[in-house]
Amino acid sequence: MEQFLEQIGTGGMLALSLGILGGILFIALLMYIYQAFALMTLARRTKTENGWLAWIPFANIYLITQIAKKEWWWTLIIIFGGFIPILGGLIVLAGMVYLFYFIAKIRRLPEWTCVLMAIPLVNLVYLGILAWGK
Repeated sequence: MEQFLEQIGTGGMLALSLGILGGILFIALLMYIYQAFALMTLARRTKTENGWLAWIPFANIYLITQIAKKEWWWTLIIIFGGFIPILGGLIVLAGMVYLFYFIAKIRRLPEWTCVLMAIPLVNLVYLGILAWGK
């Protein structure tokens, strides 16, 4: 490994690091675009106004509360819950699963499927099923 690092040098390591970072950012952008399209479609199918909010960070959480037909302050719980050390991630996760429970109910899917929102990558598939499924 040391011999490999000596051969490529500092410039090579920088190029490799930037390439990996660029790849990660590209994948994150694709996932964000997919999520925004799915939320916008979900808003249209549930006849929720302002589906374009799916493209704006934090406003998309408000859109999720509107699709779930919950009060606006759920948006604050989810956003500011993330700032609480240690428990914040669990608060956000529980809040999102709670909201998607009602969305699954509205879309006439089994309510237990909202738990799929807690599983990374599976949540993207589930969001697609909610948006584009029958």
